[in-house]
Amino acid sequence: MIKNSIIFYYKNDVVLGDYFFNSANFAITLLNQVDVKQSHVIDNNCNFAYIDTIEFVKHSEKSLLLIYAHGNEDGFYKNNDSVAFIDSSINHSFLKGGLIYTNACSTGDIFGKKIAEKNASFYGYTKPVIKDPRYERTYIECDNWGLYHIVKGETLIKAKERAKEKFTLEIDRCSNLFTASNLREARDCLVVYGDISNSFILNAQSD
Repeated sequence: MIKNSIIFYYKNDVVLGDYFFNSANFAITLLNQVDVKQSHVIDNNCNFAYIDTIEFVKHSEKSLLLIYAHGNEDGFYKNNDSVAFIDSSINHSFLKGGLIYTNACSTGDIFGKKIAEKNASFYGYTKPVIKDPRYERTYIECDNWGLYHIVKGETLIKAKERAKEKFTLEIDRCSNLFTASNLREARDCLVVYGDISNSFILNAQSD
């Protein structure tokens, strides 16, 4: 079972403002319900040099990595940085049996598959996911709904199913066709890789 977590997030994104910061804080409230240690990598520390040479060397036990940032097929980015602060070259002992959970666009396309090859697991999106700031709370809840169920002891495959149900509920509630379409695209590109049939969190209760 996972007993350690590392959360990556930052304020004042050039596109989404404090969306990643607020989404991470929602996730932190979920983690506070279980016996999992937390390390926070925030703002300027979201850079490759700090993370790889300072933060990652602190961790040896398998971990839950929560990453709230921009992404492409093979890495995670802060604002408009040209260099990823985490990419698929990541190869640390805490990955084995661990889980990367993210709301970043497109990272499920290549990064997630490569992570699974390294005996880690992945939850995220395969395509770009447009966020409508008028419905920030809805997007934050949907992005973290899988984590909500992982923390309760659900498997990755069940957490993905529950998240898709949440997306569908919000799609049906939404009167804005543009936003409903974006939510539908996000729902349909959710993926999980790796150990999808076992729980990750100790002492959690599932429904």
